[in-house]
Amino acid sequence: MMAGLSSPGIAAESIHAFGRNIATPSSVQPDALLSLYKFTPTQLCGKAHCEITVAALYNKGSVFGGGASGPELETDVPGVSLRLLLDGTPVSSRYSGTFSDIAEIQLFRNSGRIASGVFASGPFNSYYILTYKSGILWTDSTSIKLRGSVTAIDGTCTAPDQNVKLPPINTAHLRGINTTAAETPFDLAINACPRGFNRVGYTILPVGGTMAKGSGILPRLPESTATGASIRVTDPSGTPLEPNVSVPVAEYGKDTGGSFKIPMRAAYVQTARQVTGGSVQAGMLISIDYQ
Repeated sequence: MMAGLSSPGIAAESIHAFGRNIATPSSVQPDALLSLYKFTPTQLCGKAHCEITVAALYNKGSVFGGGASGPELETDVPGVSLRLLLDGTPVSSRYSGTFSDIAEIQLFRNSGRIASGVFASGPFNSYYILTYKSGILWTDSTSIKLRGSVTAIDGTCTAPDQNVKLPPINTAHLRGINTTAAETPFDLAINACPRGFNRVGYTILPVGGTMAKGSGILPRLPESTATGASIRVTDPSGTPLEPNVSVPVAEYGKDTGGSFKIPMRAAYVQTARQVTGGSVQAGMLISIDYQ
């Protein structure tokens, strides 16, 4: 690496992204994110801020195949492309500017048929070569390469629709804001998971509104006729479920797959000073993700 007139930190000559097997359903939709790799300015240029002057991009990581305009690049794995974002801005061959926060390399499904494959890992397989200022008069560069493989798996898990019915209660059972009543156990079913994934996770998505962090309280649906109460969902220990956070299906095994029941509990919860009688309805969607 070239020495400048300043004193930069230690930067990598190459950044090797991923470096592992990425398992994905073969039926995943186009533009779906398959995996994400992040790095910092310090890893790229050895400083807290990198002044990028030139970005060179190469489809399939082949520096002998001619430059590409980007920002989306082909990989040599069928159906898989990638893009690089610096501080949220997609990098193309026209990119220049200051990189000061976080970089993301996104692998995603393109419009082609996805299939298993290995990323080329030879010494001349760089997807990006980023040139940056390393001193007053000097520049340096770092290459971004891919390592690892993609395994396409036929089939996905299923999460059937479920209706959880809480028993009727009197409003007197709720004795103040955040008190609960009629706790009812139920199992979240995740079925028919195929073998081969490194990880299967699920995410709770509340229906009809937001879910305050740490509360476990689902937003009421418009069909509800009671006021001042909603439904709270927790794990068996009483810890509220968190929305928009992927939780691993702990019992899933890569070599076996299978169907799983995740125990949960639902209860009425008082949300206002006064509770009036009627029905309380709430809902949540279950999103399943794979690695």
